[in-house]
Amino acid sequence: MTQVSATMVEARFRNSTGAAFNLVDSFLQLNSWQHYVLTYDSTMMRLYRNGVLSGSIAANGKIINAIKDFYIGNSLYSFNNFFLKGKIDEVSLWNKALTANEINCIYKSAIDPVSTGLQLYYKFNQGVANGNNPSVDSLIPQAGNLKGALMNFALTGALSNWVAGVQNYTNASSTICSGQSVTFGTQTLTIPGIYYENFTGSAGCDSIVKMDLTPALSTNVLQFGNSLAASQSNAVYQWLDCNGYSPLAGEVSQNFVPFYTSSYAVAVTYNSCTDTSNCYSVIVGYAGGQNVTDAIRISPNPASDLLFISNVKTATSFEIFSVTGQKMWNDKIYSNQKIDISFLAKGVYVIKMKDAFSQRVYRLVKN
Repeated sequence: MTQVSATMVEARFRNSTGAAFNLVDSFLQLNSWQHYVLTYDSTMMRLYRNGVLSGSIAANGKIINAIKDFYIGNSLYSFNNFFLKGKIDEVSLWNKALTANEINCIYKSAIDPVSTGLQLYYKFNQGVANGNNPSVDSLIPQAGNLKGALMNFALTGALSNWVAGVQNYTNASSTICSGQSVTFGTQTLTIPGIYYENFTGSAGCDSIVKMDLTPALSTNVLQFGNSLAASQSNAVYQWLDCNGYSPLAGEVSQNFVPFYTSSYAVAVTYNSCTDTSNCYSVIVGYAGGQNVTDAIRISPNPASDLLFISNVKTATSFEIFSVTGQKMWNDKIYSNQKIDISFLAKGVYVIKMKDAFSQRVYRLVKN
């Protein structure tokens, strides 16, 4: 099979007497993956493009040469090499003429390597696409035992290298709650991950489905000094002391500032799923120093446009973070002052203050 023009592909079968039979497809699309199949059943030669019959002619004769080189991406004619200027994926050789339904199934999904009549099958799923692949220097068969030798491949960069091939599976996604399971074809899934399954479609084709199974909620916790914030929004929260996992009375907000040193976790309920985070160690206060920031007062809280900072006795770093960790404001304060927070959207924020002796984290609500 050879490309003879910008839009034309020619497929040729030459029998044992030297007679040639040609079929031409004039609908080649450049820069797009297309699937071609050529079949011969001793009376007819047929050419299929993307699972659909493109053309057919009467043909006859046999192939009696049992030993012949099998070229992929090269047509050898009159001792001249005609190399493909393009990309190749999913090549197979059969000892039977595939039916129209079989061809349509192959076009829609991957080939079963144990299919009857399949002699050679190369998926080209090797190396890193456009990466550095000097050690991946042969083509491994999925069916048959003929390893393909690569010719004139640089095996690095975007040219003359392994490439990203055809995606011959259907994407699906779902979520899973902790302790629950999801049925995916013949599989029972209990943990998030990527899974594959074969399903039989209405036309009798085996179709591969890729399942991206993700957690139904996030149990990540963001930590700013001695302040904790659950990353899952719009949920129900219960903060826990990890010493016995006892619930902390009244601590049911997305953000939590402990009053004593311990390890803490949060139980999050979202869309009828409940899961608990890892434990996070929090040290409240610092031994051996004067906790100057403990004396600083921030008011009002909740606040609208202005924050009043009082009892400032030394240079203090003052920072405001969103609950996702984005720094919204920072400055050094040296005395009592007011800070304009009108630019902040309504919501919950974390204030972090640090002087030469200690640091302190506060929860701020912006109305």
